[in-house]
Amino acid sequence: MSPLLSRVSPLALFASLSFSSAAVAADINVPADTTVSGQKTFGGADKITVGAGGKLTSSANPTLNQTSTSTGVAIDNFGTIESTGTGTRAIRFNSGTAMSFTLTNEAGATIQSQNDALQIGTAVKSGTITVNNYGLIQATGTGSNNGQAIDFGNVVAGTASITINNFATGVLQTADADGIRPGNNATVNNYGQIISNNFQTNTGADAIDFQTSTGGTVNNYAGGIISGGRHGINISYDSTANTTSSSITITNYAGAQIIGRNGSGFGSDVGGTVINYGLISGDIDNIAGVANGDGDGVDIDYIGNITNYGTIRGTGAKGVGSDGKTNTSQGVAIGGGVIDNKAGATIIGQADGILVDNSSEGPAFGAVTITNAGTIEGTTRYGIAITSTLDNTITNSGTITGGGGQAIVFGSGDDTLNIRTGSVINGTVDGGAGNDRISLSGTGTFAGALNFETLSVDDGVWTLTGTQSYSSGVTVASGAELVAAGAIGNLVTVAAGGRLSGSGALGALDLSGFVSPGSGAGAISTLSITGDATFRSGSVYQIDANAAGAADKIVVGGTATLGGVVQVSAASGNYAPATTYSIVQATGGVSGSFASVSTDLAFLTPSLSYNANNAFLTLSRNGVYFQSVAANRNQRAVAAALDTTPTASPLFLAVVGKSAAGARAAFDGLSGEGVTGALNVGLESNRLFGGTLADAGQFWRSGETRDANGFSVSATTPALGYASLESKKGPIALRPTQEPARLWACGSPASARARASAATRRKARRRSARASAAAPSASMRRCFPIFCSALRAAIAPAEPRPICARPMWTRMAGTSAAMAFSPSIPTISPPRSPSPISTITPAARSSASGRARRRMRISGAACCARASRSDATSICSG
Repeated sequence: MSPLLSRVSPLALFASLSFSSAAVAADINVPADTTVSGQKTFGGADKITVGAGGKLTSSANPTLNQTSTSTGVAIDNFGTIESTGTGTRAIRFNSGTAMSFTLTNEAGATIQSQNDALQIGTAVKSGTITVNNYGLIQATGTGSNNGQAIDFGNVVAGTASITINNFATGVLQTADADGIRPGNNATVNNYGQIISNNFQTNTGADAIDFQTSTGGTVNNYAGGIISGGRHGINISYDSTANTTSSSITITNYAGAQIIGRNGSGFGSDVGGTVINYGLISGDIDNIAGVANGDGDGVDIDYIGNITNYGTIRGTGAKGVGSDGKTNTSQGVAIGGGVIDNKAGATIIGQADGILVDNSSEGPAFGAVTITNAGTIEGTTRYGIAITSTLDNTITNSGTITGGGGQAIVFGSGDDTLNIRTGSVINGTVDGGAGNDRISLSGTGTFAGALNFETLSVDDGVWTLTGTQSYSSGVTVASGAELVAAGAIGNLVTVAAGGRLSGSGALGALDLSGFVSPGSGAGAISTLSITGDATFRSGSVYQIDANAAGAADKIVVGGTATLGGVVQVSAASGNYAPATTYSIVQATGGVSGSFASVSTDLAFLTPSLSYNANNAFLTLSRNGVYFQSVAANRNQRAVAAALDTTPTASPLFLAVVGKSAAGARAAFDGLSGEGVTGALNVGLESNRLFGGTLADAGQFWRSGETRDANGFSVSATTPALGYASLESKKGPIALRPTQEPARLWACGSPASARARASAATRRKARRRSARASAAAPSASMRRCFPIFCSALRAAIAPAEPRPICARPMWTRMAGTSAAMAFSPSIPTISPPRSPSPISTITPAARSSASGRARRRMRISGAACCARASRSDATSICSG
C-alpha cells in the first residue's frame, strides 16, 4: 500500500493531529463529508486541509519535531479535528525551538479535545505563529483531564511572534481551565467570545492567562466578550525571575466586555496598561464550594497605567485572600502609577472606588497620579483611599463619592489635591500626614479638607464654605479671586492682582491685591479678621456705599496696618451733603493710613479720617456745578435750575449722588423731552381730522353734475389729492337721491419732533391753522372717499339720523393718520342701484363703523381706492 493511501485509510476510530520533523513530509487533504482516523505526523511546510463536513479524528497524542524555521505548516479546517482520548490534544507542536505555522479554523468548523485543543509542547524562542478562528476551538475535559482551547505557554522569552485572531463568529472556550494561554509577548485580537467555565479553585480558569510572560497585548473589539471563571485576563509574578517589570497592554473598545466572574476583570501580579472604552467588571458568581473571591474591576498589584472612557466596576467579594486578610471589592486596586478617568466614565467598587496599596494593605510600591473628570465611587467605604509614604496627586473635575463618609484619604507623603471647575466631592477629604497642599483652579465652591497644610487659589473664582484650617495658610494668586463664605482659621495672603471678597471670617490678612467685602457690586457687607490685617503699598480696598449711611467694612480683631488706596463705588440715592462711614475697625488699633481715596461720584468728594481704632470715609458736596456735566441745551437748562435748588430738595438729593453719566440721564428725565412725542401726535391728529372734514365737504360741493356719459365730474378736485373715480356709467336720473355715507381716511408722514419750547409750540399752531385752510397737498396729506356699500347693506329706513363725524387716529412708524365719517349729502343724480337708499340708523352706524375701522389699514401716506358699489362686502384698505 502506498504511503498516501495509508494516511487517508480510516483504520482508526479516533484521531489527533501531531507534527514531527522526523516524519515523512506530505500534504493531507480530508475531502468534504469524509472521516479520516488515526494519528498523523507532519513537518516542514506541509498543508493540511479538512473539507466541510469532513473529520480528522484519533485517540492518540502525536508529536512534531521541528528543529529550524521553515516556510511553515498551514492548517485550514472547514470540518472537525478532534481527539477523544483521555488527556490528549487535538493538535500539538512538539519539537524544536524555532517554529512557524498558520492555523485557520473556518466558520462552522471545530477543533476540540479533552485536554488542550491546540498546544505547543516545546520551548519555542523564534518563529511566526498565527491562529485565525472563525469557528469553535474548545477543551471539554474537567478536573485532572482539563486543558486550554489554546496553550502556547511554552513560548518563552525570545523573538517568537504570536498572533491569535478570534473573529466575530469565533468561540474559544474551556470547561474547567484557562480559556487560552497565549504565550510570551503574544497579541490577542478578539471580536468573538473567549470563555472559561466552572472555576472551582483559586488557581485557574482565567479567560486569558499570560502566566509569567514578560508581556503581551489584548485588543477586545466591539461585540467581543472575554469572560473568565476567575479573572477575565491575568498575568502572574515570576518568583523565579523575581521581577515585576512584566506588563501587558489591554484595550477594551466600546461595546466590548471583560469580566472576571470570581475575581478581577483584569488581574495582574505585576504591572499593566489598560485603555477601556467598554465594560471591565470583577464579579462574584457565588459558586457552590468556592469560599473566597475578590471581585475587582482592575487589580494591578504593582505599577499600572489606566485610562478609562467607559465603566470599570468591582461588584463584590467574599472570604479571605492568600494573605489571610478579608477580601474587599474595588473598582481599581493598584500599587502605584497613573489613573485617568475621563469625562462620562465611571470607576465604582462595592467597597472602594480606587484603592492604592501593596495589595496587602501596606504602603504602595509607587506614587500614584489620579485625574478624574467622570465619576469615582466607593459604595460602602472610600471614594479614593491611598496607603503610601510617597508623594501622590489627585486632580478632580468630576465627582468623587465615599459611601462611608470619606471621599478621599491620603497617606503620609507630601500629597497634592487639585480641584478644578466642575469638581464635586461627597464626603470628607483627609490629607493624612506629611506636608499636603490643595490647589484651586477654574471656578467653583470648595467645602474644605482635613490635615492639609496649604491651600492656594491659582486662578478663577472660588468660594470657600464651612470651617477650614491650613497651618501654612491660604494664598490667592494674581488674577484669582477667593470668596470667603465661611471661616478660614489661618492667614490669607493675597498677591498683587489677586482679589479677596465675601463676608466670612479670616484668621489674618496680608493684602497686596484687592479686597472687597461682599459678594458683588452694591452688596454692603462686613469681612471679619480675628488676627492682624496688613494693607501693603499697592493694595486696593474697594468699598460699596449707599445714601442710607451704610458701607462695606473690615473688622479686625488685632492690629490694622493701613496702606494702598481706597476706591469707593456709591449706589445711586438721595445723599446728604456730607455722610461719614466707618470702613476699618481694629480692636488692636490702627496704624498708618491709606495713600488716597477716589470715587465715581461727580458731585461728592471722598475723604478719609482716622482715630485710634477706626478709619472713616466721608462723602461731602463739592463745588462742581450740575451744569458742568450737561451735554446739551435741555440738560443745561435743567442742571441750571437744580444748581439753585436748596440742598435739602428731593430733586437735588436725587442727582447729587450720581456719576456724570447718571446725572445726564437724570437731566433728560427731568427735561420732559420724552413726552414731546405725545404733543406732536395731538397736533397732527387735530390737523388731519379737521382737514378730512373740510376735504369731504369740498368733494361733494364740487361733484354736483355728471357728464354726458353719466359720470360725476368735479372741476376743482385736485388731480394728486384723490383717487380717480370709478368709470362706471349710470342710468338716466329718474329722481333725486341721497348719496350714501362715506368713510374718509387721511395720512401724512411724521413731522419733526416737537420741542419743549414756546417758539416751537407757536410754530406748530400756525402750521396747523395753515394746513387746515389750504387745499390738500400730495406731498403732505392724501384723503380719499370710500364708497361704503358694505355699510349700505346694514342701513334700515327707520329712524334716519345723520352720521356724526368722529375722529380716530393712530401713530405708526413714521406716520400720523386720521379717519372720519362724512355725513351723507343729498344730490340729484341717477341711481347706481335699483335698491332704495336711506340714511344709516344708529345701530347700523355703530356696527358698520366698527367693521370699517377694523378693516382699515393705514401705512405711510395712506392710499385708498373706493370700493365697488356692487360689492356688498368689500371695503377699501391701503
